[in-house]
Amino acid sequence: MAKLQLVQDPAADALLESNPFALLVGMLLDQQYPMEAAFAGPKKIADRIGGVEPGEIADYDPEEFAALCSKTPAIHRFPGSMAKRVGEGLELEVAEDVRVSDVVVIPKGSVGNAQVTNLRSGANARGGWIDINLESVTLADGQRVPIRASKNKLIRDDQSTIVSSSGQDASITQGTDLTAYINGNQPLDLTRLRAASGPTTEVKVASTPPNAEISMDGRLAGSTPYTLHVMSGDHVVVLRMVGFQAWQSKIHVAGQPLSLDVPMAKQDGTETVPASKPQQPSLGDLARAARARKPPSTATPITDVNAQGQNGHHDPMEPAPKQ
Repeated sequence: MAKLQLVQDPAADALLESNPFALLVGMLLDQQYPMEAAFAGPKKIADRIGGVEPGEIADYDPEEFAALCSKTPAIHRFPGSMAKRVGEGLELEVAEDVRVSDVVVIPKGSVGNAQVTNLRSGANARGGWIDINLESVTLADGQRVPIRASKNKLIRDDQSTIVSSSGQDASITQGTDLTAYINGNQPLDLTRLRAASGPTTEVKVASTPPNAEISMDGRLAGSTPYTLHVMSGDHVVVLRMVGFQAWQSKIHVAGQPLSLDVPMAKQDGTETVPASKPQQPSLGDLARAARARKPPSTATPITDVNAQGQNGHHDPMEPAPKQ
């Protein structure tokens, strides 16, 4: 049977051959990094935490795990970033108002969403690039619309590239500018947007389980947990999730922040969170209940004064009387 020889180190290759998860970790590290060094990463992790198992890594504090990966010899050229997952989401902030005529369609400070897709080292072995996919931006009325990096729609995946601000790791400096474009023709309700450009109120929406799709007044707004900025008045909130019943409620927003925490019910009608069990009786309660059920004793009381003290009870400090 052929043996793996990716690292050319017997111990590291043996780990890859015996542990499928270690092999998967090596594949994830094999990005813009020599193959032998990438597949040696799982052995370095195993030596530092005692193994390479999904549960062990998941239970680690993210900052501690990033520091562990950065320890010399590091597991990767970008150890801190590779300690996290490619595919991690980013929140971007809109730098200035976007207007259509006199209406603010996308207010300054609105949230845009993006996703990290790749990390690439620089040609001079310092710094590098971070590839991200721009996904969506939130309009003034809370609706999310798709965005892209290029002015003209491309057939292939459309990505933005950011130059890393660190020579030791992949990071993005606060204030880094990106240009984004609305992806396709999106219908706009200018009357609603004009009204929404006034004062708004925070409505926090969470669900159990999370990642339910949120719609407000028939418009997709985001996924739980999510904070909406809503104008005053009545609104209809709907949560949907595959495998669960749709949840709908009418809310009234009047200037005070609101919080919605929705337990989603499965399609078979069962609750997602088990009902709490009734409180169990204490040992004292059980003892009192047993005494209450016990019939009164019919035994003849002891009257021998030699076996009793003056109060009719045997003194525990005296030896027991002989029979």
